[in-house]
Amino acid sequence: MVAVVAVLRFSTWFFGVAAVVFLALAGYFALQAEYLNPKDRFEIPVTEIDLGEIQPGKHTVTFEVTNRSRQPRRILGVNRDCRVRVCFEGKSHLPVDVQPDETFPCEFELSTHGSGPFEIEMELYVEENGLKVVPLKVRGVLVPTEEKT
Repeated sequence: MVAVVAVLRFSTWFFGVAAVVFLALAGYFALQAEYLNPKDRFEIPVTEIDLGEIQPGKHTVTFEVTNRSRQPRRILGVNRDCRVRVCFEGKSHLPVDVQPDETFPCEFELSTHGSGPFEIEMELYVEENGLKVVPLKVRGVLVPTEEKT
């Protein structure tokens, strides 16, 4: 009877340790995919664009989005917003699937008016192991035609 109790205690201990080791390994491999492979995701080399001096009107701004993953990824959409001197919206037809090592030109249309400096932050929504929000920034100075230097 004592031998049976000893075997049960050892089995309980052994399987408890095995479960902890298994969970630790599962956590390691899950995090490895997310953090140890930073190139296994979307790459946007330029996230801020300075347009310098521009005239009021409509302008197209393009951000290059490259899928560095080994599987197709999806660009889901962009936000749309207006500020004091500028409004923007996406020109690209989204959502779109981006194949591995493919680059997609994500275009925004800026409608500007008035004069003076502006800075606007846009959001690009991508599917990358769940929803990820990528902030993009555009700045410049609006100079009407007669004032442009």
